[in-house]
Amino acid sequence: MKLNPSNACVYCGASGPLTDDHVPPRALFPKPRPDDLITVRSCARCNCGGSKDDEYFCDTLATRADAGLTHAAAKLWPKIKRSLQRPQAAGLTRSLATSVRSKELITDAGLYVGNVGTLLVDSRRIRSVIARITRGLYHVHFGEPLPYSDNVRAYGDDDLRHDPKLEKMIGNLITITTDSANHSVGDGSVFNYWFKRNETDTTVCSWVMCFYQSVYFVSFNHSITATGR
Repeated sequence: MKLNPSNACVYCGASGPLTDDHVPPRALFPKPRPDDLITVRSCARCNCGGSKDDEYFCDTLATRADAGLTHAAAKLWPKIKRSLQRPQAAGLTRSLATSVRSKELITDAGLYVGNVGTLLVDSRRIRSVIARITRGLYHVHFGEPLPYSDNVRAYGDDDLRHDPKLEKMIGNLITITTDSANHSVGDGSVFNYWFKRNETDTTVCSWVMCFYQSVYFVSFNHSITATGR
């Protein structure tokens, strides 16, 4: 699905030769991929510059314990294994290997199950991909780029666990945003999302994204000049 094509990159506003960029990354979807994948127009610099973060995002998401319970994510495991064995993927493989930590696994009932391997995720790279998806979806739905000077803030569940105030604020944002229509790609087993536009400042929009029916992220944009940041 290619909506509202533009002669400028949706991420940085650069003109010139543009290519199709998938939002979210195409690699999240096992084959056969759905025919309604979303693409936006991107300059080569932004498209190629985000490819390594996209790969990191897809690999870490599909191999999460909660996402891995879904059929769609499990179908990607052989492909991810082959990808990590490529010589050019040596850097990513080392990064993932050195990020594994041992962690106590305790059930919701408080029962100790044992130690399991857990991945210490690079949140900066994850948030970068969510921010790009946010900008892409904004352009798709509203026919214009999200203001290039705006910051896009992204949060996952790991960002909220140790900050009760932030967790409450994001919880309220999720409630407001998911009260709107649900959108999905394909059958919804890989990607669903909701968005809510601010009534007073229509350039401001909040987004809730769900991957593999289990992993959630929240994002929103705000003006740098308005916040002084």
